[in-house]
Amino acid sequence: MKMFILAASFALIAASVPAAATVTFVPTSDLVGAVYSTNTNDAYFTSRGVVFTPTSNFALTSVGIYQDLTNVTLNFTVELATNPSGTTGPGTILRSGSVVANTTGLQFIDFAFASLNLAAGSYYNVNFSFTGNSNQNFFYTQFNAQSFFDQSYAQAGFAGIDGTQAHDTTNFVLPAIRLNGSAAAVVPEPASWALMILGFGLVGVAARRRSATVAA
Repeated sequence: MKMFILAASFALIAASVPAAATVTFVPTSDLVGAVYSTNTNDAYFTSRGVVFTPTSNFALTSVGIYQDLTNVTLNFTVELATNPSGTTGPGTILRSGSVVANTTGLQFIDFAFASLNLAAGSYYNVNFSFTGNSNQNFFYTQFNAQSFFDQSYAQAGFAGIDGTQAHDTTNFVLPAIRLNGSAAAVVPEPASWALMILGFGLVGVAARRRSATVAA
């Protein structure tokens, strides 16, 4: 019985530790993607990005985009979306930054920042922008025929995922964008906490008995 309680306690501790995660948004309508244009800005001066809602809390620590840039200042924002579709912003900026990007062909460019809690059920915009031209612009085709204004889809941990241009979902492509962070920790129920405390108590009793035996 003691061993069962101890095992259950340690399992609860393990379950409460957030699991690191990298999430890349890949629409069900196009699992491969393609280079749509070369040596052009392709509307990134207006910003391109993604709107989504987490289905459980997510601790976001960086965002990235798959791009091919040479000496181009790339900007990003993480915002609260004003709407889940149609015109999604501009909204309250939660994180922002920029970097002069130089890549070797297409590769992810990531921006790290202080951890940001994305709340389940809230909508967020991740946007990227730059002036000048990129060497290649990679996109996924996003055409689910739900409606002209709503091409959204869902994947594990996220819903309402839709590509944006100038904070608007009425376009049919999605850049390759990824989130890095950790899924929300599992908060044990009161009864589970009691079981865990009992387990630690048994550990203490066993330790004291062992010390008493050695002293004797």
